[in-house]
Amino acid sequence: MAWIKELDGEIQGIYTSKENAIADAIAQGTEKELTSSELGIKQKAWRNQKLKDTDWIVPVTDHPERASHLIYRTKLRDWPSTDDFPETRPTL
Repeated sequence: MAWIKELDGEIQGIYTSKENAIADAIAQGTEKELTSSELGIKQKAWRNQKLKDTDWIVPVTDHPERASHLIYRTKLRDWPSTDDFPETRPTL
């Protein structure tokens, strides 16, 4: 299924998921007020990107910051099931 973003009858973007459409709208400043559900989607998209950004360190066993990155990645994965979600993002 494709999600199409439209403004005044003109297609602004075509997305593979609702999450991507919302994340793009927020990034462009066209999404003003988020519902609780949309905020959760936005935060999960942010989290997924942070996990992708830190994928490189997992196989690097001798990196001096590997342990802290692995803990951070665990916090990212667990975040949606905590009381801090979606307001407080995990930090490295």
